[in-house]
Amino acid sequence: MRGQLVAVCGVDTRSVENLVRLNACWLSSMGYSVCETKQPTGHFSESVQTRYLSGVASGTRSLWGLALQSAADCLFHGDQVVEPHFARGELVLVQNYLYTARAYFRACGLELEWSKRGEPALRTPDLTIVMDTPIEACRTPWGIGSLTPSAEEPSGLEFLSRMRESLLELVEGRCLVVDGEMALEGQWSFLRRRIGDFVSL
Repeated sequence: MRGQLVAVCGVDTRSVENLVRLNACWLSSMGYSVCETKQPTGHFSESVQTRYLSGVASGTRSLWGLALQSAADCLFHGDQVVEPHFARGELVLVQNYLYTARAYFRACGLELEWSKRGEPALRTPDLTIVMDTPIEACRTPWGIGSLTPSAEEPSGLEFLSRMRESLLELVEGRCLVVDGEMALEGQWSFLRRRIGDFVSL
């Protein structure tokens, strides 16, 4: 069996985590070899360089520096985690993906042509599931240092709205949009009916 890649993206990280976990348990119970992983979008957040870029520098130059660090993050994860499991014929479930990082930097004000310039060439998922949660229901703050306002602030809601719009525009390939206003049981039922249209089950 060829490997398959399914990315689950969304502004509300808690909803995304729940959906990835449910999918992994369901597919494993059906006998599939599943690799559940998460794009390590913030593992560099404690570095001296990141603290400088997010807390001292400002403007496009600091965003560009952070975008390059994020691109390195994506490339490392793709080469070291996704590709080996994919090569073994496993179904790889990734929480967040390149699209999430790209939407984040666009919402911060970095134009798409800037954010794409330093991006690695990563595998296009067989299916991308976008959890489209109402902005008012997103309780998880996004951001690195002082670049992004708190989700509780009005400006934070504006940021999340921009990120949501960007994410829906930027996803490439086959995509399923899940209504985040549905109860978890409804979301799960919808996915179980539709996921087989996109990946081999």
